[in-house]
Amino acid sequence: KMAKPGKIPKLPVQQLVILALCRLADPISFSSVFPYLPEMIESFNVPENEVGRWAGITSAVFSLSQAITGVLLHLENED
Repeated sequence: KMAKPGKIPKLPVQQLVILALCRLADPISFSSVFPYLPEMIESFNVPENEVGRWAGITSAVFSLSQAITGVLLHLENED
């Protein structure tokens, strides 16, 4: 809807609240993996002195994958 000339358009509060909740939920889902990551890496029989290194690599690859797929999904849904 277009606002009438000389009238200020209303702010879409409901849509902004939904976007804000999505924005807050993303870091929660990302950080919820960290407590379990070292145990998962250990279950793959990785030596104990290498667990931290592989946990860091795994979390970095996860972040990079989210960034790449986010861009690809945006391009796919652009039309």
